[in-house]
Amino acid sequence: QRICIDCHNINNVQDIIATKEVEDWRGLATVDKQPKGRYLQKDSIQNEFLLDTNIHKIPIIKNGNNMSLKPVKIEKNNYSLTNTCAFDSILQLFIAAYFDTETIKLFVHNVSDFKFCELIKEMVSYGIKKSSYRLRAMILKDLFTSKELPNNCILINCEVSIGFLCRNLFQKYPSFREISKCEKGCPERFKTMMDEYKLAGLINFKSPAKQTRHSTDIQDIGHYTAISYRRGKW
Repeated sequence: QRICIDCHNINNVQDIIATKEVEDWRGLATVDKQPKGRYLQKDSIQNEFLLDTNIHKIPIIKNGNNMSLKPVKIEKNNYSLTNTCAFDSILQLFIAAYFDTETIKLFVHNVSDFKFCELIKEMVSYGIKKSSYRLRAMILKDLFTSKELPNNCILINCEVSIGFLCRNLFQKYPSFREISKCEKGCPERFKTMMDEYKLAGLINFKSPAKQTRHSTDIQDIGHYTAISYRRGKW
């Protein structure tokens, strides 16, 4: 191909300006420079994530409704779980707190005979394996009623509120225990409290890139971004 001189001849001043071509004049001309891209954001919270070198990738466990999951075999029965959203949310929250808070990390490693902590330790150390889904089923089968199906299959509907699940899941491990004693020898009274993981509010919602229920990619699932209380500050 060639460039036709007659066709590319520009005589209009406005057309010359539109081309943004500048005569160099032996290096004495001034050329407008494009502004540099901004790496740091105006939001200081986002900057902390950009500058933090200790970033961990958190594995995401599949919901029980995912059709790619096979029934979990425990003893002689095959367990199928549905609506595990509440439990999965608590699990992902604890895994995030495991990396952010030393208190949670010590609790997970020091507590024995607690399958929930065993599941967290396995996921943060080795990722999500087949045994992870078996551990989840072992935890939930003791908390919910089951429905027997043919061929030794058991269906468990795990649909429940977060508050109800926390009270039953952490019944033996309350965050705070108050003992009330009487000077005259009356029976002691006990009061337990649950310490909540603090969230200041939602920043935005990332809608799923693809409309599919079987994908494991975080971009395809959709997720909320929230401000949380970490390392003694928001």
